[in-house]
Amino acid sequence: MGFSFEIWITLGLIGFYLYDSAALVFSNEIVFFETKGRWFVALPTDRWRVVGKRLFFPNPLKPNYSMFIVPWSATASFYAKDSKDTFELISAIRYLRLAVVPLMLLLIFVLPLVIFKLGIGTPALITLMLVYLLVIAMLFYIYTKREKLGLSKRQVLSLAFEATSCPPFAINLIRKITIKRSIASCPLEFAFKVLEPQDFKNFAEELDKKLSEKMEYEIDHETNTQIMNYRKKIMSMIL
Repeated sequence: MGFSFEIWITLGLIGFYLYDSAALVFSNEIVFFETKGRWFVALPTDRWRVVGKRLFFPNPLKPNYSMFIVPWSATASFYAKDSKDTFELISAIRYLRLAVVPLMLLLIFVLPLVIFKLGIGTPALITLMLVYLLVIAMLFYIYTKREKLGLSKRQVLSLAFEATSCPPFAINLIRKITIKRSIASCPLEFAFKVLEPQDFKNFAEELDKKLSEKMEYEIDHETNTQIMNYRKKIMSMIL
């Protein structure tokens, strides 16, 4: 027996959202999350690999978290010029945080429930109208703040096309904006500044473990030296 139309709608909304949430990251990249001034960090697992990268899924229930992906081995020129740039960006997206969670609830929970209970009718159309009103309001805000968000008009247009053609993609607007930017300074030093002491210790130990594993199969002497020096830096910060 095949799925009903309502089930297909629900699976489609959830599927598009999860597909858009997934990120491909390299083994030397670190993922930072921020919400309400609190920072978290994650390292991609080697369990899921796609074309040489690691498949990473942020928490789908927290689209209001900003997300930065930074390689630990990047040169200094890669990072933001000043920590002020990072925190100005976070300040600029604060009003988007108020919209993405209600948008997720409307699309992933309310709209499927309305369709299941009442079918495709006026209530479903009203719910969809509320979705598009939220999306348009978010896009208007992004356009007006595009300079502070570090976006060109073309990038805003690209975001607008994605969000209006497939509303589940709009849930990830905050991640789409922040993932294009970098944090200030070395990620290890940045983590030391923004993480809670125990969180930093756990992160540093996990990173050191991954670097130790990487050295086992790394044959390039220069790369091994770089990793060894980085591990020494990690140990000096947690001891």
